[in-house]
Amino acid sequence: MVSKAIIAAVVVVVVVVVAAGAYVVLSNDKDQNNVKFVIEDLDGVYFWIEGSGEKVSDAFIDASEKAHVDLDYSNSDLMGFFVSGINNVYQAEDWSKYWSLSVYSDGEWKSADTGASSLYSKDYDYVGWFYAESGGAPDYTPTTAEKPSPEGAKAITVEKSPGNGKVTFLISGGEDSLCFWATGKGNDVYEAFKNIQKYYPEGVIETSVAYDGINSMFGITGESFPDGTYSWWAQFSWEDGQWLKNEVGMASIDSAIGYQLIIFGHADVDFNFPIPSDIFVPTDL
Repeated sequence: MVSKAIIAAVVVVVVVVVAAGAYVVLSNDKDQNNVKFVIEDLDGVYFWIEGSGEKVSDAFIDASEKAHVDLDYSNSDLMGFFVSGINNVYQAEDWSKYWSLSVYSDGEWKSADTGASSLYSKDYDYVGWFYAESGGAPDYTPTTAEKPSPEGAKAITVEKSPGNGKVTFLISGGEDSLCFWATGKGNDVYEAFKNIQKYYPEGVIETSVAYDGINSMFGITGESFPDGTYSWWAQFSWEDGQWLKNEVGMASIDSAIGYQLIIFGHADVDFNFPIPSDIFVPTDL
């Protein structure tokens, strides 16, 4: 015969388990301090990163460190958290261009009413830093932000020591444009680059099977000009401490190469392609 004490104990356990289960079902909150950030320039080049911290500013610093973003910022009692540069794209001295903070709320991007150090991460899933252009006053409301919707918010990953089936790409829209690191997996560079597409909605990055290269990225497409020059997405490998132009297709380069530079710009009639002097190198990781 089972004693009343045992029955009572079982009932208590069942009640506790049911209560705990009810809590799990009802508590559907996100990781309280986790935030996804989109960073986008005026050319439409963008990428997502992800980090954690009590304040949005803390989470952004954490996300930038994880993704090896070169972040130039200040944090003071007077100005709070202020971003002046992201990956070599800096605020203009006359405020005609600057990094604007926005939050995704009620299904749309809205300009933040306060600085990132006054916003709590628990209140936002998505936050945007958009390089804005204005008449000088920081009153920008993002419109280009409609493209990188939260539905496609896949944070990039970056390997500091790629190889063995992984390639870390430095992707740049060219001089004065945003650049960022991202790692893809594949047996060769082309496979690894196509793997980068997972971070974006369909159509943002378009590759070509015909020449295992790149057709367009972020709506930026190469073209030829009457004088025999070209604009295109050029590809370089990091070898012997420098970026060297690829002389073969991406599919012909083993992923053991480690690092690749994908950059848009203008080439002369001989396809000579100048690389900006301030472009990042793998030693910056």
